[in-house]
Amino acid sequence: ITGTTSIDAKTYDGTRNGTGSIALTGVVAGDNVGANGTYTFVDANAGNGKSVAVNGVTFNGADAGNYSIVVSGATVADILQRSITVTADPKSKVEGSVDPALTYGVTQGALVAGDTLTGNMTRAPGEAPGAYAIGQGTLSASANYRLTFVGSTLTITEAPATPVVNPLAAARSSPS
Repeated sequence: ITGTTSIDAKTYDGTRNGTGSIALTGVVAGDNVGANGTYTFVDANAGNGKSVAVNGVTFNGADAGNYSIVVSGATVADILQRSITVTADPKSKVEGSVDPALTYGVTQGALVAGDTLTGNMTRAPGEAPGAYAIGQGTLSASANYRLTFVGSTLTITEAPATPVVNPLAAARSSPS
């Protein structure tokens, strides 16, 4: 009999493991036989038309011992980019103080263990009281990800007025 492989596309997960199926032709009607194997991508990175090795093909079912197989078919499949959403945290500061560190969270999806984001977010320039957009800047993920960025705001509040003390007035009002 012949077996035709079909390999499933997958989303990037940091592994080379794949899934698929083997469709059999030439099986006698009524016989209980199937086939399976292991599917291994050439590498773990996202991409289209990636080579996949099909190994360890075995028969299963009550009538499996009556057959031998020749396997052909697809040996390529896609590893799709993993979608993540990164959201900037809102920040605030008092006019004239140093900017706080700009931070973020992965709010949808997740990074694969061991993967990290690189780069830094930026904010719109200005030091007067008001709201300033926090943007993506150079923050990025590897080509294994499709990153969506949600910005936020840095709010600068007015510094409290410092009272001016007139030393002469203070001296006149103090008891001697």
